[in-house]
Amino acid sequence: MNEQRKTRKIFTSKKFPNKQVRTKKVVEVEDEQCGITFNKIKTDSLSSCIFTIIFGELSAKPIAYLSHCSLTYQPRLFTPTTTAAAFIKEIENDMLDLFNEKYAANPIEKPNLTQLQNLKMVIGAGGKVKPDLIRKGLALLNSPKNNINQHLKTEGALHLYCQLQNNVKIMEPITFIMNDDDEDLGAEGENVVDPPGIKLLFDCYTKNLKLEAYYEGSLCSTEDVIASKIVNLNNFHAKENSWQLQTQVNDSGGRIL
Repeated sequence: MNEQRKTRKIFTSKKFPNKQVRTKKVVEVEDEQCGITFNKIKTDSLSSCIFTIIFGELSAKPIAYLSHCSLTYQPRLFTPTTTAAAFIKEIENDMLDLFNEKYAANPIEKPNLTQLQNLKMVIGAGGKVKPDLIRKGLALLNSPKNNINQHLKTEGALHLYCQLQNNVKIMEPITFIMNDDDEDLGAEGENVVDPPGIKLLFDCYTKNLKLEAYYEGSLCSTEDVIASKIVNLNNFHAKENSWQLQTQVNDSGGRIL
């Protein structure tokens, strides 16, 4: 976890210098990175990685955080409760890093995490794993009987915890994780079915989340979008729309969706 934290700090620092975050209309978040925006934010190439979106308000202005990461938690070391606590701490550290970068030129204007209000979280993508400690842990935030807060010490983490009570939407994974044999065959140039990629775009103002599943690999000549969905997060607790097939796909792709 320490090495993962170090890596994400380096990426965050390089990706989001103060001037760039202030001027870009669409913030692009790459693999193992995170970002904040007051407008739109996007990422792609999600497969076995997961995305986390937290959106809400800062001084009555819409704001959103997006993380694209491959964090895993080992069952021998973590429970769902301690996984959720560690995940919240990771988000807290990310946000502190991003605010430090964004307001480096004007530190007096840097907000405190406790100024973030009306927060909601969406988590999705990733492959099917057992046990899925991240999804199981974060689902506890929607239950009034959890003791995640007992594992949190800082003001920022406890604020995030309180804000996200009964405000977490968990999307089921729709892809898979390649086994070692298939990865070896792919490295040798053999045709194997790669997991589909997932791309997303979130708009702070409309609160619309657009998701697309696509193939891009040895079996496709171009990037083929195979399914998409738009989730209107204004009605946060409503049932999600189903994925809509965009093109005819082969048997392997069809089974994924």
